[in-house]
Amino acid sequence: MYKYIFFILISALFTACSNSEKQAGDTNTTPPEESSPYLHFSKEQLDLAGVKLGPLEKRIIRSFISCTGNVDIPPQSLHSVHSPITGFIESVPFIVGNYVKQGRMLTRIFHPDFARLQGDFLEIGSQLSFLKNEYERLKQLSEKQAASIQSLQKAEAEWKVMQVHYQSQKAALELLGLDADKLEKSGTVQKYLPLFSPANGFLVEVNINPGKLVNADQLLFQIVDNSHMHLELQVFAKDAPLVQEGASIRFRVPGTTDWHTGDVHLLGQMIEQNTKTTRVHGHFDNEPIHLLPGTYVQAEIAIPSDSVWSVPQSAIITEGNTNYIFKTDGNHFEKTEVQTGKSDENFVEILNFQLPENYSLVIKGAYYLNAGEEEPKHNH
Repeated sequence: MYKYIFFILISALFTACSNSEKQAGDTNTTPPEESSPYLHFSKEQLDLAGVKLGPLEKRIIRSFISCTGNVDIPPQSLHSVHSPITGFIESVPFIVGNYVKQGRMLTRIFHPDFARLQGDFLEIGSQLSFLKNEYERLKQLSEKQAASIQSLQKAEAEWKVMQVHYQSQKAALELLGLDADKLEKSGTVQKYLPLFSPANGFLVEVNINPGKLVNADQLLFQIVDNSHMHLELQVFAKDAPLVQEGASIRFRVPGTTDWHTGDVHLLGQMIEQNTKTTRVHGHFDNEPIHLLPGTYVQAEIAIPSDSVWSVPQSAIITEGNTNYIFKTDGNHFEKTEVQTGKSDENFVEILNFQLPENYSLVIKGAYYLNAGEEEPKHNH
């Protein structure tokens, strides 16, 4: 509301100034010869419009490569949980979306084969002890020539074979997550095999229910640790040579206005023939970004730029497809057409333009001057 009132006041001042000059000019009956491009404004008008002057400056205006990609996680942040044995699910206390900590029990498996495996280990351990004692007994007898060498060799072979069975059975139990030494010491067979979370993260897949029979090749749970997400961008082959490690990235989810920032961490080393793109791996400036892995994003990667002559965005007036600026020697203002180049959020490149000596540019308030532009005056 205040903005509209301000424009009305500005226009009224400019109109009053223009009318007074026209009335003064009516007393001269000399016919006009040519139009003057210069505009005149009083100090009061300029102050009211908030006009500010400044130079044409050289700045680095970054150019960007547009690309698309996804929010992703490193392979080590995606954890799959399988049952190491065939068995039945006892219970499922979690659902998709639950956060679990590393070491938290996810479920328990039970099956007769699991109990049988532990029993076989205890039996092998007992036989191993017997065979070892038998070998040591025959060895002592052999030293006294009370036992044959053949009997001693047979006892040694049986003992060593049983050692192999014992070690393999122990390793199998430890791969299941059981403490074989504790089992051997207590002699107590466990009924259930617990499955634990291998990492902190969120459950994104839960493929079981109580009583379900599962096999070792079935995926039971999938856990995502999204504390170290990153960007995987696809850059077209023609743009790939322009991308450098450390270059800044800005990206957003389509349909949103929130921009996030990051930088290029790794560059792809080959072109995918189907898409004619290469991968660019980016890291976020601020973690964690509250986006889900797999989220599609639109991104822009900054490329190296040279210094160019530029003005603030507020200095540019656009009318149709033509751009203008106001230049001034301090007394007169001249609206001048310019060609513009690349731009960012704050500055615009000016092409093929030289600012005359002792001239400045209107860098703020240009649209206010344009709104109150005087009609061309005539030379006498």
